[in-house]
Amino acid sequence: MQAYSQDLRDRVLWALDRGERPTAIARRLEVSRVWVYRVRKW
Repeated sequence: MQAYSQDLRDRVLWALDRGERPTAIARRLEVSRVWVYRVRKW
């Protein structure tokens, strides 16, 4: 399993702050929706 970069985490958080939906973020950044929720919670 590959670790995700801090840059990718920052982009997820930035998109969430802008009001983008987790499913759309996951699709656009090619990560799982569950991982987006984990980043938000972290």
